[in-house]
Amino acid sequence: MKNQAPAGSKPNIVIRGVTAQTITLVVDGEVREIANDTDALTVVLAQQDSPHLQVGEKIYNIGDIGQAEFKTIINRYYQESRRSFYLRLFLAVFVPVLAVIIAYLSYRNWVLRQPLVVTVSIVNLTPHPFLPLEKAAVTLVYGDKSETQEVEKEAIFKGIPASSRGKNVIVRFQAEGFIPVEKSLVLKENHITLQVRRNDALAKIFGVVKEQGTGIRLEKVTVSIPGAKDVEAVTDKEGKFVLAIPFALQRKQQRVRAYKPGYKEWDRFEPVIENQETIISLQRE
Repeated sequence: MKNQAPAGSKPNIVIRGVTAQTITLVVDGEVREIANDTDALTVVLAQQDSPHLQVGEKIYNIGDIGQAEFKTIINRYYQESRRSFYLRLFLAVFVPVLAVIIAYLSYRNWVLRQPLVVTVSIVNLTPHPFLPLEKAAVTLVYGDKSETQEVEKEAIFKGIPASSRGKNVIVRFQAEGFIPVEKSLVLKENHITLQVRRNDALAKIFGVVKEQGTGIRLEKVTVSIPGAKDVEAVTDKEGKFVLAIPFALQRKQQRVRAYKPGYKEWDRFEPVIENQETIISLQRE
């Protein structure tokens, strides 16, 4: 280019920054800011007794540059500076962020390909000090496979294929004295909670009172649970009775007492079995 200064020239004025209104110069190590036009730049060059100006990697003789060409050189440097700035910004910010995203996605993909460990926790909503949850069976059905474990509080299923994640699975719960539970869900997490409740199998004792020897059904026999207030019944004409037992008093075995004037008192422990009739035989005195 005809405006470029000869090789070997060592200007002491360097343009380091350009905006639409200003030019930032380094003059003998000192940073200055001037207006973005040729006249302002010429004044600085005259003060330094130097006709040479470095713009980027090129050196120019300011005396050979017209206003239009000067604007072209400055604009070109301005555009190159912007491209350089955005490139540095991309390398400093976006590349590290992109590397973190790629690393995260790689790790997530690795995690998603690992076999699953699923824990099923049992929460008893009807706890009872004399009727603990025991020998519960928890079954997990996934794909075409089914696994069952006997547990008290939680079951841990290991080695479930990663392909089961995000798909429907079925969890079943069964235990003596409890309402069965079957829950269908999409497997998104490694923990499943099942809320369970006791059934009413121990909530009543029913049966019939007969006279020992004759088998005659006795009416107006008082049947009760000793020590349990208001838990009593009187047999009807067919000798039938029903005892409703509050939850707090429910047991697998209950002490039952039956009394009728003219008969010996009947007092013994009876197992409470759902849908099974209790037969009481009273002996005449």
